[in-house]
Amino acid sequence: MLGALVSLVTGYLQAKALAKVGGKLADYVDDWFRLIASVIITTFVTLLFTWGATAVALWKAVGIWVALGVGFATALVATAAVVYTLWTRSPLTKGIAIAVPSQLARAAEEQNVTITERK
Repeated sequence: MLGALVSLVTGYLQAKALAKVGGKLADYVDDWFRLIASVIITTFVTLLFTWGATAVALWKAVGIWVALGVGFATALVATAAVVYTLWTRSPLTKGIAIAVPSQLARAAEEQNVTITERK
């Protein structure tokens, strides 16, 4: 984990150095670095906050171990929703497919749902 973060920071600093030479590539790399950093930070904050808040809210009613389990499951769902929103709103990720379970895709096709594709 630490190695990945060091690699990201090193890449970011190299991109900043490239900005002095070739600005367009460096801006592109900088935008991707910012998106990845945003996703990582948002993941940690959402996961830990949701897990902790759910566990604190439920531990007296259902016991600590059940509260931790339910809190973790809730945190995973909340984190997935937040990261999905970040990913789909970024102009960098247009045209990159997102995998969804086939049951959801079939349900969307059966219902009166408008599916838009970003280009």
